Amino acid sequence: MRVRVRLSTASLIALVPGAALRIYPIHRPYLGLELQEMFPKNAILALVHGDWRPFGLHQGSALLDLLRALVTVWYAAGRLLGAYHDRLDVLAAFVRSPLPFVILGRVVVCSASIASLWLVGIAGASLFGELSGTAAILSLGAIFIHVRESHHVWLDVPAATAAFAAAFAAVRAVEDRSSRSLALAAALAGLAIAVKHSTFPIALPIVIAAVLAGDMEPVRVARRLAFVGVLASLTYAVLSPAVLIHARETIELLRAQSRIMFQVSGGMSLRVLVGAGIGWATLLLALVGLIASARQAPRQTAILASFPVAYTVPLILASLLYARYLAVVAPFVALFAGHGATVAGRLLLRRWSAGGAMAIALLVAAEPAMRSAQYDRLLARDDTRSLAGRWISRHIPFGTPLTLPNVVPYANPILPPNADQLRLRYPREAAALIVRGLGEPGETFPARYLGFFDKPTEDWQPRTGFVVLARHPVVLRRMNPPYPLVHRLRAAGARCVATFRAIRQPLASNVLYDELDADYLPLRGFGDVLRPGPNITIWQLPGSG
Repeated sequence: MRVRVRLSTASLIALVPGAALRIYPIHRPYLGLELQEMFPKNAILALVHGDWRPFGLHQGSALLDLLRALVTVWYAAGRLLGAYHDRLDVLAAFVRSPLPFVILGRVVVCSASIASLWLVGIAGASLFGELSGTAAILSLGAIFIHVRESHHVWLDVPAATAAFAAAFAAVRAVEDRSSRSLALAAALAGLAIAVKHSTFPIALPIVIAAVLAGDMEPVRVARRLAFVGVLASLTYAVLSPAVLIHARETIELLRAQSRIMFQVSGGMSLRVLVGAGIGWATLLLALVGLIASARQAPRQTAILASFPVAYTVPLILASLLYARYLAVVAPFVALFAGHGATVAGRLLLRRWSAGGAMAIALLVAAEPAMRSAQYDRLLARDDTRSLAGRWISRHIPFGTPLTLPNVVPYANPILPPNADQLRLRYPREAAALIVRGLGEPGETFPARYLGFFDKPTEDWQPRTGFVVLARHPVVLRRMNPPYPLVHRLRAAGARCVATFRAIRQPLASNVLYDELDADYLPLRGFGDVLRPGPNITIWQLPGSG
């Protein structure tokens, strides 16, 4: 098999819109306590503590370790320029403004995503021809769940890129009978698992490749299997040493995660998620390509299809699913969909097969591409939590008592943290952060809360100051304030002084959210959503301001 490292002009043109959907709006301060800030924050905390222990041993540590290394370089540059005196200054900078550090994480994930586009094009062209490579890029460029996860500082897209690269290298090892390609495939498989543990089925294509990539004599097959097993394990160990050091804790966490995934009900069905995240038309085209590939080249098809099939089996059996899980298989679906477009083009329009293939690929990609563009446009708009925070800072004097929606700040306005909030969020570092000027009473607001997660503060009574209410019909709806509380506010003489609407109510039937991810951006129905965030109202109690 001849691998074409360079994309054709048509493939490069096809790559541009897919890359644009992933890059824009990388500079905007779209919010996400977990999906945006979790990894950058913990990379900085690891720098402050001088260790490399991941915050979630069950998830894989390669992405966090990469961000930790980049933050270390950031800190070193800041020291040279005089911006930082010690490591805690980096954390203080993050607390004041997380956005620069979040953008760093976005650049890493976005780069992995664009690399996926390139890899899919190279694989499609090498395996099925230039036309299939171009169509595969168009397909992956538009797949909604891959675009969505390319904007999150999370594991799924980097893991997908590594897994696809490993499977493609495995195909090359079989076709070329190359030990170098087999070694590369094993190392990439170790990388994929180090990024995200649930990609462990990538071992299957590596095993198949090890069996087929040479003489079928049992001893030699055993040697190749041992070789790839050792190399993949070493790669994983180098990239995830903390997981091995804390192996018992890691196993316990993985067992707990498995129990949650298979015993706790929640979220949407796989059928709904596939329709919203991948698209049934894309999946049908991929099935056409898979069947055609299996007839033409059964060995390479077995290698390429084994991972997405094995990865999907637990998703079929699971009772709790996140939409982002599907991003891992998106490059594989796109590869076969690209081949499916060329096969369909030849069958339907024999004389104009190339034009027909492109027309089919564009037609199938149009709907998910439109939703991806709508998602990006919505992502670029100011979140209601940012708008409410700005309004409070401009209209309410610092030091005025505020009642916020929840101790857990998912729905809270974006405000500078007070000293108590610093102690809650950074218990080990709070004192040092306060010394650096954070949490000053004259620059923050003393806060009470209406609830803790889904438990309302039963004894809360309106006193003085301002009260912030946040409500959403789907996302974190158990944290919505009970309606009697609004009546209590009105009875106390409170008046609504500001409103920030995110969604129209009642919620239209076509709007779909992944409520498990605590993400205020929908998967579908963007026209009925005004901006990210919950609906927020700010109430002023008598005698305040």
